[in-house]
Amino acid sequence: MVMADPNATVCERLTRRHGVRVVCAASVEDCCLAVGNVVGHENIVSASRMNSAIVVFLNDVDKVRKLTQNGIVVNNEMILVSPLSSPAKKVMLSNVPPFISDEAIGKELSRYGRMVSPIKKIPLGCKSPLVKHLVSFRRMVFMVLKEGVGELNVVFKFTVEGFDYNIFVSSDTDIKCFRCGQTGHLARACPERQSDPGVSERPGQDAAEPAGVVPPAAAVRPAVEGPGAAAAPDLTESEPQAQPAAQKPTGATSAPEKPRTAEPAAAEPRSARPDRKKPWSTEKSSVGSGAVLEPPALTEAGAEVQGNRMETPDTTPVQGDGGDVDMADEPVFKVPNKRKKQGKGQGKKQARKDTKVEERESDSDDCISDSVLTFDSQEEQINVVYSAEDIKEFLRNTKWQKNGALEEFFPDRKQFTHDVKFFRREGAFVDVEIFRLKKLITRYTLNLTRDIVRSLKALEIEIVELQRLEATGDRGHIEALKNKKAKMNDLLDITAQGELVRSRFKSAAEMDAPSKFFFSLEQKNGQKRFIHAVRTESGDLLSESTEIRKQTVSFYSKLYSSEWSGAQVVEDSFLVGLPKLSERAARELDRELSLEELHEALQKMENGRASGIDGLPAEFYKAFWAVIGQDVLDVLRDSIQRGELPLSCRRAVLTLLPKKGDLTHLKNWRPVSLLCTDYKLLSKALALRLTKVMERLIHQDQTYCVPDRSIFDNVYLILDILDVSRLLGLKTGLIFLDQEKAFDRVEHEYLWKVLETFRFNPGFVAMIRVLYCEIESVLKVNGGLCAPFRVYRGIRQGCSLSGMLYSLAIEPLLNKLRSFLSGFNIPHANASVYLSAYADDLVVMIYTHEDVNVLTAILNDFQILSSAKVNWAKSEAILVGEWGGGQPSLPGGLAWKRGGFKYLGVYLGTNEFLNKNWEGSVEHVKGRLSRWKRLVPKMSYRGRTLVINNLAASSLWHKLACVDPPPNLLANIQAQLVDFFWDGLHWIPQSVLHLPKEEGGQGLVQLSSRAAAFRLQFIQRLLTGPRDLVWRAAASGLLRTVKGLGLDRALFLMDTKMLDISGLPMFYRGLFKIWNVFKKQNKGCRTVHWLLEEPLVYGGRLDISGVTVPALSRTLVSSGIVTLRELVNVAGSDLSRAEDLAARMGLRSRRVVNQLLHCWRSALTSEERVQLMDYQHTETGPAEDESFPRLNIAPDLDGCAGPLLECRSEREMDFGSVSGKLLYRACVKVLNKKKLSGRVDTPWRSVLGFNDVKPEWRA
Repeated sequence: MVMADPNATVCERLTRRHGVRVVCAASVEDCCLAVGNVVGHENIVSASRMNSAIVVFLNDVDKVRKLTQNGIVVNNEMILVSPLSSPAKKVMLSNVPPFISDEAIGKELSRYGRMVSPIKKIPLGCKSPLVKHLVSFRRMVFMVLKEGVGELNVVFKFTVEGFDYNIFVSSDTDIKCFRCGQTGHLARACPERQSDPGVSERPGQDAAEPAGVVPPAAAVRPAVEGPGAAAAPDLTESEPQAQPAAQKPTGATSAPEKPRTAEPAAAEPRSARPDRKKPWSTEKSSVGSGAVLEPPALTEAGAEVQGNRMETPDTTPVQGDGGDVDMADEPVFKVPNKRKKQGKGQGKKQARKDTKVEERESDSDDCISDSVLTFDSQEEQINVVYSAEDIKEFLRNTKWQKNGALEEFFPDRKQFTHDVKFFRREGAFVDVEIFRLKKLITRYTLNLTRDIVRSLKALEIEIVELQRLEATGDRGHIEALKNKKAKMNDLLDITAQGELVRSRFKSAAEMDAPSKFFFSLEQKNGQKRFIHAVRTESGDLLSESTEIRKQTVSFYSKLYSSEWSGAQVVEDSFLVGLPKLSERAARELDRELSLEELHEALQKMENGRASGIDGLPAEFYKAFWAVIGQDVLDVLRDSIQRGELPLSCRRAVLTLLPKKGDLTHLKNWRPVSLLCTDYKLLSKALALRLTKVMERLIHQDQTYCVPDRSIFDNVYLILDILDVSRLLGLKTGLIFLDQEKAFDRVEHEYLWKVLETFRFNPGFVAMIRVLYCEIESVLKVNGGLCAPFRVYRGIRQGCSLSGMLYSLAIEPLLNKLRSFLSGFNIPHANASVYLSAYADDLVVMIYTHEDVNVLTAILNDFQILSSAKVNWAKSEAILVGEWGGGQPSLPGGLAWKRGGFKYLGVYLGTNEFLNKNWEGSVEHVKGRLSRWKRLVPKMSYRGRTLVINNLAASSLWHKLACVDPPPNLLANIQAQLVDFFWDGLHWIPQSVLHLPKEEGGQGLVQLSSRAAAFRLQFIQRLLTGPRDLVWRAAASGLLRTVKGLGLDRALFLMDTKMLDISGLPMFYRGLFKIWNVFKKQNKGCRTVHWLLEEPLVYGGRLDISGVTVPALSRTLVSSGIVTLRELVNVAGSDLSRAEDLAARMGLRSRRVVNQLLHCWRSALTSEERVQLMDYQHTETGPAEDESFPRLNIAPDLDGCAGPLLECRSEREMDFGSVSGKLLYRACVKVLNKKKLSGRVDTPWRSVLGFNDVKPEWRA
């Protein structure tokens, strides 16, 4: 015998705070190696697998904090680590009759703490298979006790049918005798019992006794007296009460807490529930705490509790513990016995097999999410049928069955799903049970969906065959066809309901509203983001999940590794000549972050966006901003002061979006950062500051993320340059440069130097540097998180600042190109164009052979400075005109092409190349509409209009705004849209459908009117757009070719119907065509410049040809006097020099010339005459002011009238400020005026005789 050292302690000096919990399928060894990589292998004390988790103890609490903050990487997969939660105590319940329900006991236990496991019945331990199912009078549960409750040692008293039963509850799990109170033996082996001659031995003392048998009094003795010990009264039958239906008080007797009593209450009727025979168990009793039950209730499972009812105990697992009930804080942590002896390596194989199975299940569309167990508003009205105990027992008995048939035990699947959701909301399940239920319901739904698909295919074949036999006139075939169609409609209804669920359907009101739900119906983006295989640098194809993760992490780790060399000579050559920020603007950007600023940024953040790694979306911050706003501000201010954000903000989840090309190459996937909301709050607040100064720092040929600039500006510029080159026979070359991983290759050190060069204050630069200090990324590949890696370069796509930071980062390159390239000189405009840029989409103008060499040298130097790299394989070059001396040689294997190329989603070039924009457009619209065919019968007309306007026709807008479609294309597509809207007979004319809903129409889009509105918006931007509009000079050069007038924007001050525009490109001819169907009213000039630009001919405000000389316009054009400026230069500012004007015009009659001058003076206002006199005394000519004269436009409806043509808001519109919506409505009426003319809006006019009253249309 070995004697133990009496001085030795029972436990080491380790507490639960030294332990962590890891949930993964890997082996314990792999898990420990991963933990050691983070905190050091020497700091690991012990580890073991306990149920579904691995528990690891470390020697330092600080190491635990570091581990839980960083997580671990096992097999290239990111695994979160949670600390061990508050200790769960094992609580034993003794002398529990079988008819006392777990729910009743749970209600009493909830007063002392929270259960983290279901109450388990302890088997009796019989060896015979005939009675192996017997259970004892003892039960067990794990609990987290409330603060102040050290140990639990109480007695619960229950009254059933007038009999009192005492249940002993103790958290002291040592073997204890209830007879003498000593530990180490049971009551039947008690020495006092053996010495008592009145007690005889009886085998099977712990066996469960029938409900009608009263336990002997000798078995019930008080527990050991002392502080915290409960007084245990004898378990004896009390005398029957005078009122057997009344309920006696219930409660627990303990030393530290006074027993509670409940007032008697009237018995509640039991809800009827269908009898279900459970094949795995016999019927059992369930009794509520303190309930007085009638005899049938003792044998009926799941009976309702009568009388006073207590709340259901909270069985939610401890945070971070996941309901792992074996993690009780006992003196010794026990490893559960293995159920099956495994051979060497068998555990690892099984773990890998389980991991693959889970991956396959998570890769499907029906991946497990909380939405599986989320309540629907309609489901809440369904009564609960199945009980929580039935569901739990089903889970226990089918635990090891892979394919348990759910319908065998719960025939009504919909009712089962509803009840599971209800009980989960009530907290009746622990984590393990919730997880199994999610998988169970998902798997059953998946099988049901497959059955529906197979049934639909079979029905389609049968219906086609019956339709062929229907011609025979056989009534049997006709009836069978009718039945088959009815079955198909039922299945389609089920399918439609599934589509609504997958579309996050919440309420019927969203069905016909332009909500986020409606526009995201049936978007299955998950399938597109799945990576099936990747290629290595050597060309090998990898398809295993682990290998894909390794290769992906390796690729992006290398991509985000810095290559910055910091060559000073190259740096100085690029960072010169850049615009500088004013001191006042710099101080405004540098101010301290405020709470109001954060709140403004939060309100401008969109809802429904994916959250970062912390899982808190913007909606959470908006809902609780009054509570957490100041704390968020304090955290961000402290982070800026320290120069580093918390790890959750620094760590982003990279989700990969597919681009064009071979998706086995990782370079064809676009990484987008999923950032935490607090990170996005800071970046949004800084972006709101930065956007105010972007226009001063970025040249007008870069339009990305600069206010009042558009992607269409770039497209219009390239279109005009190509048209000018072809129209005037000029030579030019356009090189489209594709930047390889443009955002991801921006060096951080280079970016800080660029910001300093623009004269941003160090404080503002420091705020931006905080966003990129010590940042990390975690790749999300096929639904799983990979190992985190450091990011040393790149701008995070998904951050509000990213676009503006990239525009600032690439501006030194663009500035140097403008300085050293020859550029394209626009005739008649005295302007040159060097490039067009939209973020990294760059087009460079080449005019000489030397320009190519200069471009190549600048790009090579910029790559050294910023690591930017041109992908020559995806770049293109287009040559226009005749090049004498041969074509310039291109770098990177690039070759010149003729015709055109695709830029910013639009094909640009010759007419044949422009027509490629519309190839397959009809089929594309048909395809989009076909996805909704099954839902059309159940959709209202408003819902159909939303589908047509926002999902089908909207795919045409980008190209329709830039180029004109071929003839009849829009008419063909329009016919498809109208057919979809009516789904049969056309009840009202198509022209009425296009009217707004408040005017009697349905708001169905008319494509021709939408195209006309786009052309009006082009004219609006040309005339009244920003002063530095990049394509205005090229457009002016084209307009100056009209009939030799030499005018550009001033043409729109004339009657354009009188102009000869046949020499213009087709796009500009379309502009004047739509401009001619509107009436214009010139409200006068507000500046001297545009007063002098007023035309004197072709219907201008100062055209007096109709008053005096009929052929005056032709005479003025031939003499070169077209504008008031040219007239003032000849006749003086007071318009009095008749001799000079007569000589210039070749007229002999001074009387006629004086009459002309008098008419022109009369056409001018007194204010304008004063402006001309001021202009006379000015030594230099007036500076060009871009404030175009104010124009009012209105639809030209002359000759047409009717209630549907009455214009309200479109009657007289200020062209400089009118919205695109009003322009479209005006186009609808003016293009359909003949069809709407004379048509009544309602037949009630003639009945009621109200001709002057406008009806009010209500939805």
